[in-house]
Amino acid sequence: MNYNEIINKKKLVDNYLRKKKTITILDALLINIEGNYLYITINYYKKYKVYKIDWINLSLIENKEVDNWINSNLIYIKSINLIKDIITNNGMCEEYIDEDNIDSNIIINSYLKDYNYNINRFEFKRYIPSCWSFLADIMQIVFENMPKTCYVYFQIMIEKLIKPEKNTVFAFDMKKGDIDSLFEPLIINQGKKYFDNNISFVERIDNITYAVIKDNQNYLTSINYNDVTKELQLGCTCEYNHFCKHMYAALLALKKKKKKKFYKISYVDNSKSIIDNLKNFNYFLCIGIIQDYFIVVIDYNLELLPILDNNKLNFKIIEDDKDHNLEIDLQKYLEKHR
Repeated sequence: MNYNEIINKKKLVDNYLRKKKTITILDALLINIEGNYLYITINYYKKYKVYKIDWINLSLIENKEVDNWINSNLIYIKSINLIKDIITNNGMCEEYIDEDNIDSNIIINSYLKDYNYNINRFEFKRYIPSCWSFLADIMQIVFENMPKTCYVYFQIMIEKLIKPEKNTVFAFDMKKGDIDSLFEPLIINQGKKYFDNNISFVERIDNITYAVIKDNQNYLTSINYNDVTKELQLGCTCEYNHFCKHMYAALLALKKKKKKKFYKISYVDNSKSIIDNLKNFNYFLCIGIIQDYFIVVIDYNLELLPILDNNKLNFKIIEDDKDHNLEIDLQKYLEKHR
């Protein structure tokens, strides 16, 4: 839907509500959120002396019979009063400029008459900004009075306000965002030390940056970042359940464009050249040899692959460092097992 279609359908709904002799308290227009165009209003129905929350997916409207498309629920006066209190108690706000490059838009209008506030229109791209964080409290009330299937919209809107968890996808702009905001101060200090001294390997493959951090053992950190949607996912093989020092060190390495390529090995296949394997990602990221095994990256973990199978070497090195350290270690191992 283009913008004119959205506005025309919104006007159609507004006219419908006006004929019902309603007073609008608050409305929210969600444009292209997960491909949907949701219009939500909270209204006082003068005829029945009740408050209702009305919502409609504008993209589903096929004719002017709004009755066929609109949904309604009663909303208690205590919820209305709570919304009024939240707006009244948040009368100051820094100037907000939305720089997110996202093809989504949310507009929230408040029509309350009895409060001292200099802004009644809040417009942002998809995520509620921190300077208007109180809108999350308002929208939580709104979505709690709608079907549970609609609650996903609220979860999307507050993604930038909640502390993300390990292995979950969350909104973050790597170019403009402050990585320190994701971590506790102690973790930041530890992570800076690990960045200086403990990063063994760090390399980006497609959208994922892998880093190996030496601690009491080797830990694999993964940074999955989508440049288009500005979404980030952080993982680490350490036991810490929150964002850890290894993640911070790896993020710092990514921000500072530090590189130290992994060794790369592949199964022996004489029909494919080294370049073919590299182009088609037919290889394992490898960090070295321990006892009888290559240590490789498999599914965001460090795993062991046997060097020999029935005394036969089934792997070949397709990328080494400039000093050929993996080749040297492999030859030493093979000489011992001849």
